[in-house]
Amino acid sequence: VREELGELDVADWIEVFGIEGLMDKPLLQLSNGENKRLQIVKALGQKPNWLLLDNPYLGLDVEGRSVLSEGLRRIHAKGIRFILFLSGGDVPDFVNQVYQLRGDIPVIPRLKPGVTNDAYSFRHQPGDSNEEFPLVLLRDVTIRYGSKTILDKLSWSINRGERWVLKGPNGAGKSTLLSLITADNPQSYSQDISLFGRQRGTGESIWDIKRNIGYVSPEMHLYFKETGTCFAVVASGLFDLLGVTRKVNEMQSAQVDACLDIFGLYYLRERNFHTLSTGEQKMILIARAFVKNPPLLILDEPCQGLDQEQVQQVKDVIDELAATSDMTLIFVSHYAEDVPSCVSNEMIL
Repeated sequence: VREELGELDVADWIEVFGIEGLMDKPLLQLSNGENKRLQIVKALGQKPNWLLLDNPYLGLDVEGRSVLSEGLRRIHAKGIRFILFLSGGDVPDFVNQVYQLRGDIPVIPRLKPGVTNDAYSFRHQPGDSNEEFPLVLLRDVTIRYGSKTILDKLSWSINRGERWVLKGPNGAGKSTLLSLITADNPQSYSQDISLFGRQRGTGESIWDIKRNIGYVSPEMHLYFKETGTCFAVVASGLFDLLGVTRKVNEMQSAQVDACLDIFGLYYLRERNFHTLSTGEQKMILIARAFVKNPPLLILDEPCQGLDQEQVQQVKDVIDELAATSDMTLIFVSHYAEDVPSCVSNEMIL
């Protein structure tokens, strides 16, 4: 962090935004909220005429939002001009002018002739069997990086059909915990972890695990480089591939179209993914997470960058699927209003 700030004149802002304790911390170890505060301090060190903040509150916990608001009040008090771009939520009280953009293009889902939502159903999920076992079972999991303990003897059991919200302040270890479940963390081999009825490290491949998981996160959106159509992006979720397109058969094509329709996105089918707005891209990636009817859905801050109408659409789809299937869900959010009503279990780090 100290190297990132370099020789910039930021001494006062370091204290205002509460990053004194981060100065010797590696950038890769910063949480989402910590990194946002660092970037604001870095921008202020360049003494800009205007500061443009694109959804700075997204993904922040209660304490993080409070620290950010206090910092912005101090910026305002010093006469520094800034513009906040907000997708939703309350407008901070220190904002003295509001300009609201309203979309003027109606979103009208349109299906190809002969395609129905029956092509998409959670009733026949991959890996279904009569065996009864937790989809996820972690026993006394401890994860350390150097001298820092991220997770300490954590145990968690997730059964088929359960819907969980995962909560905790920025830096509490939520991303680390999810990386154990998605098989992206190499330390999972040294832990007592069973995924989909199989002990981790008993010969299963990473693809054996990922085919059972539908996943979306802010990081996936940031690094998603697929340049094809929205249809191709959603279809890539059938194969757990990023940026690689495979041919789909007629049944798979109908499944992709039905998933687009469920989220009201069929009108974007032939659009290039990177020509979409941020909110539309995020909705396409959410549809991608759902497309293969996975036994486990992991939605990490799925409502970041969505407007209120899109947030409601996502919640409605999840609640409808929960009412008609044994969908299993891990939903990560700092905002209680974003959590679907079907969620009845809570894990707090």
